[in-house]
Amino acid sequence: MDSPLESLWDEICVQIQFEQSMFWDFYLDYIQAIIAQEVKKLDAPTTQAIWLQTDAADEFLFRHEEYEEDGDPDEALEWLCDEDDITNYILNNYVLSKAADWTNAKIEKYLG
Repeated sequence: MDSPLESLWDEICVQIQFEQSMFWDFYLDYIQAIIAQEVKKLDAPTTQAIWLQTDAADEFLFRHEEYEEDGDPDEALEWLCDEDDITNYILNNYVLSKAADWTNAKIEKYLG
């Protein structure tokens, strides 16, 4: 079968908008690996700022409202910030949510 889809992005958009193929786990792992590589390049304040937007940070702050760290609060954030949490946050809130809304002529033709 000839597919009008020409890019990985088109494939991801179709699978989010229509139906996930048997390759979905591969695509998801690939995207996560790319995001994780970029997260590793971030400086500590940026990493912390993103982590504070994650569900993990919300949960931690909710459970530890009275949490007070002796010493530097930035050091506390450094050990709390989990790169997997950040990667999943970016994946779900930016990449996959954008894929759910993205379209072009190739995607429309495929889904049409």
